[in-house]
Amino acid sequence: MTEKPLTIDDRARLKELEDENHRLRMEREILKSRSVVCESEPVRFAFIQGMEEDERRKPRKERIPTSLICEVLEVSRAGYYA
Repeated sequence: MTEKPLTIDDRARLKELEDENHRLRMEREILKSRSVVCESEPVRFAFIQGMEEDERRKPRKERIPTSLICEVLEVSRAGYYA
């Protein structure tokens, strides 16, 4: 039995699902330290700074963007960089 090749629509949907899966994995990684979510903004900013330092040690493709960390922790990027 041979598999039929993916259509353009199937490939596009597969790409969407792969991207979504990647984002969810990054969000899960951030939320592993879930206690920080309930902390004050300065504590979350300090957590983000520490996480950024850890992320810089990883290859670029494996890094979690600061914008996503801020979004998951519900703080503004502008506030973090201020």
